[in-house]
Amino acid sequence: MSNTLLKIGGIFALLGAVTSLFLGWEIYSLKDKIVSQQEIAVALSVSKEVLEQEEEKLNQKAEELSLEKTVLQERVDILEDRAYQEAKSRYHLLFLPSHLSSGEATGKSVRILQPNGGEALCVGTSYPIQWESKGIQSVSINATKRYKDGSTVSMGIAAHFPANINEEGRDDLGVYVWHIKDDMLSKFREPFGDGYEIHLVTLEGDSVVEDRSDASFAIHKCS
Repeated sequence: MSNTLLKIGGIFALLGAVTSLFLGWEIYSLKDKIVSQQEIAVALSVSKEVLEQEEEKLNQKAEELSLEKTVLQERVDILEDRAYQEAKSRYHLLFLPSHLSSGEATGKSVRILQPNGGEALCVGTSYPIQWESKGIQSVSINATKRYKDGSTVSMGIAAHFPANINEEGRDDLGVYVWHIKDDMLSKFREPFGDGYEIHLVTLEGDSVVEDRSDASFAIHKCS
């Protein structure tokens, strides 16, 4: 009887040990699964952050490329406009018929009021070019840079601009607001400093009407 009880006790002990072993394995396996899932979640989170960072970099690059494209297009537009203005403002001077005369003989005139010498203008600002005129409809506006060696270079500012546009309603007063941009001055060998003049010229019938600044003015990079 005692042997039987011992055997039964041994069986129960064995079953208990097996059960404990099985439960321990299940718990270990469950913990391993939990750890694996956590690692996967962390990995996915890291991957998401990396993808978001890469997406942000791509968006920034796209914005930079778009900005560069806009800047380049603006420069192309400025160069095209400058070339067009220079061609138009110089056309009648290059191909003037021999019978053309000065506008003074016909009572037509233009006289620059400002800048007329001694002014100091700043790049990045706007300056009102002003003139008085009589008997003309439009003017071509040029900026001329006179160097110390006597050579000159001209740049077209505006072509065939109405001669009598002003806020006062005067028939004899003209105003053109000149936006002085850095890249506009790039064609000059020495863009900053003294030596600038404004040249107004127009072709009215058989007459050439023009005026220049009485003295030079300066353009500086003030900021």
